[in-house]
Amino acid sequence: LGLIVQRELERRAHKPEPYWEVLARFQQAAMERSLTSMVNLYAEDAIHEFPFTRPGVPSRLQGREQIRTFMQANWETNPLRYQAYRNVVIHETADPEVIVVEQDVTGTAATTGRDFTLPKHRRAASP
Repeated sequence: LGLIVQRELERRAHKPEPYWEVLARFQQAAMERSLTSMVNLYAEDAIHEFPFTRPGVPSRLQGREQIRTFMQANWETNPLRYQAYRNVVIHETADPEVIVVEQDVTGTAATTGRDFTLPKHRRAASP
């Protein structure tokens, strides 16, 4: 019986965390700008893709160290301070370890004190 219990404890210890819990930890780390918490969410060989970027921003980061370097540089220079995530839509994929997330983030620009929402959806003007 002791061996069975030990094996069950080992199995539970290696069971992946549900993706919604990982996403919540990701969002919290981003709001707190906690580099350690953020980077610890990524596997050593993780890939982080940004489907829409501005010039000079990579659309793909590969590996935990590249992600760390990008996050650190971004947080040191970016004046946007995230405060909340809204309109979160999670798309599951055929790979149970991969999800696609659509979300808006709200916050304040430290340089101006103005509130923002990303992405900023614009309504088309009526003809």
